[in-house]
Amino acid sequence: MQFLQGGKVMSQNLLTQDHNNELKIIEFLIEEELPDGSSYVGHYGINVAKVVSIIREPSITSLPSQADPSVLGTFNLRGNVLPILDLASWMGKKMIPNPNNKVIVTEFCSVQSAFLVSNVVHILNGVEGIGFVTLDRSDIVRHKLVTRIVNAYEAHDKET
Repeated sequence: MQFLQGGKVMSQNLLTQDHNNELKIIEFLIEEELPDGSSYVGHYGINVAKVVSIIREPSITSLPSQADPSVLGTFNLRGNVLPILDLASWMGKKMIPNPNNKVIVTEFCSVQSAFLVSNVVHILNGVEGIGFVTLDRSDIVRHKLVTRIVNAYEAHDKET
C-alpha cells in the first residue's frame, strides 16, 4: 500500500518503521448531517500500522438479515470477502452521502474489516499528546463491539 505525504509516495513498510517510537495516525473525516439540517465535519484517526489499504467505496453486497444498521454488507477485495461498516452510523451519526466516500480496510488480531468514511486526509506523526495507550475492561463504556475488541486483544496477549 502507498500513501502520499508532503508530495512524496511512502510505502506501508516505511510508514510503520519505528525509528523514534512515534505513533503515526491516518486522519480521516466523517461529514455528518445534524438534526437541524446543517452539517459538521468530524476529524478522527487510526494507527497507520492497522491499515491495510484505503480504497474508493466499492460495490457492496447487502446481507439478508442485519441486526445492526451500521453493517452495510460485504464486498470483495482482491479475492477476500470483507464486512463493511458505516462508521458514522455505528457512532450514532448520519453521514452525508458522497460519491467520493473512502473505505479504510483494517486488520486487528488477524481479522480484516472495512469502514466507510467521508474522506482520508493525511498522516499525522510527532503530534504531542498522541501516543500508545493500553485499554482494559475498565475502559469499556460505549458498545459491545469495543468489548469484543478488548477481549480479543487480551486473548491474543495471553497466547503470545
